[in-house]
Amino acid sequence: MLPDAENGHPLGFTLEHIIPKSRGGTNEMENLTGTHQFCNNLKSDSLMEELPKGYRSVLRWKVKNLLIHMKVKL
Repeated sequence: MLPDAENGHPLGFTLEHIIPKSRGGTNEMENLTGTHQFCNNLKSDSLMEELPKGYRSVLRWKVKNLLIHMKVKL
């Protein structure tokens, strides 16, 4: 994760609502987590358990390839 990346950068840090606000989630700390901007956008307003099987491995692959393409070292 690149917490110092510019706003809107696909690997920049963003807060994600575990239960999306559109589905009744709140801004309480218990409902917030950190994630990449790219991952947050892809998840959209879904709950994690609603995402297709293998979702996390696909995200890992996409993030890895974004890092390689951008020549970013962790």
